[in-house]
Amino acid sequence: MKKSFAKTGVAAVLVLGMLLAACGGSSNGGNAGDSGKTSAVTESAGTTSAAKAEDTAKASTASEAEPQAEAPAAAASVDVEALADRLAADISYDDTLDPIEDGMLEIIFSDIKEADLAAYKIWLSSGSTAEEVAVFEANDEAAADAVYAALEKRISEQKNSFENYVPAEVDRLESGAVLEKQGTVVAFNVSGDPDAAKKIINEAFGK
Repeated sequence: MKKSFAKTGVAAVLVLGMLLAACGGSSNGGNAGDSGKTSAVTESAGTTSAAKAEDTAKASTASEAEPQAEAPAAAASVDVEALADRLAADISYDDTLDPIEDGMLEIIFSDIKEADLAAYKIWLSSGSTAEEVAVFEANDEAAADAVYAALEKRISEQKNSFENYVPAEVDRLESGAVLEKQGTVVAFNVSGDPDAAKKIINEAFGK
């Protein structure tokens, strides 16, 4: 009986030892697994953060490399009187040109209202030719468009007027009339040298 109990006790101790060893291994394995998961999550977070930083750097570089649109150049300031005087003086005319008197604007150019203008200067021939110089600065773009349209109408009316008694002036109006607009300034010239008129006007407009 004593031997039987002894063997049974030894067996029990061995079983208990095996159970304790198994529990310890399981606990260590679980801890190792949790540690592995934590490490994987940390690495993943680090990779995501690095990728975001790289994307931000690329976007910043692309933004710096992208050419910036230039602001439109401001229109050159035009001295209306100086431009009109230069057109009258620097171009050869068949007739004598004189500046119009005050109060004559709306009589000669019935479709242009003085109230719509900031400044103007006009030189007219004696009437034997269609030669003339007119430069206007309107109060705004809409008024400048109206002045431009009125001068287009004047060219047509002058053709009709000269057709019956000086037909050669019709040719001058068709080939020698120069009408240009920039911003609120409109320049008009009728002469035998439209190329010279265009050059003078373009220089005044800063072209």
